[in-house]
Amino acid sequence: VTIGVTNTPNSPMFNAADLTVLTQAGQEHAVPATKTFTSALAALAVIAECINAQAFQSGEIDLLPSKILSTFEQQEVVASFADRLVDQDTAVVTGRGFSVSIASEIALKFQESCYLVSLGISAADLQHGPKAIVDHRLPLLAFLAGENSPVNKTVVDLITKLSTDAASLMIVGPKRAGINTQLHLVLPDTAESLIP
Repeated sequence: VTIGVTNTPNSPMFNAADLTVLTQAGQEHAVPATKTFTSALAALAVIAECINAQAFQSGEIDLLPSKILSTFEQQEVVASFADRLVDQDTAVVTGRGFSVSIASEIALKFQESCYLVSLGISAADLQHGPKAIVDHRLPLLAFLAGENSPVNKTVVDLITKLSTDAASLMIVGPKRAGINTQLHLVLPDTAESLIP
């Protein structure tokens, strides 16, 4: 059985799949397709919960819209991130675990909408040879999973080491993520698998 996740009824995927989850995010008008991507992540979370009712705490998915809105309210932090990126030619975006895919997606969105050459890479990979590219010319954006995540320490250790080398260090993650910086977009506490 195939499950298709699509934003468009009667699309090739809609017609090819045995079962279809139609996200209904509305027509995309921008290349980065942010609402389509985000609604697809939400649809995948709902599918996961249907497969395993214990995948998340009861009602946790229902709280996502309000958590997302509270994140959007941090306009000063977002503006500070933009200030650090506006005159840059390159950037590195990193994460670990569930956040690797988001690091890659954000790097792609930087390329598509800001013409910023950016690399989305796992912190596990970055800590080896590629960390040499992080210097005073290169901003680093890191996605953290939270203090109870088994993979978070790797990211925190790495960015702590690189923080003095990078042009700027920007963090996205829960408040208790293990690192202190003013450039921290705080995500409300939620399941690690729902952070993306």
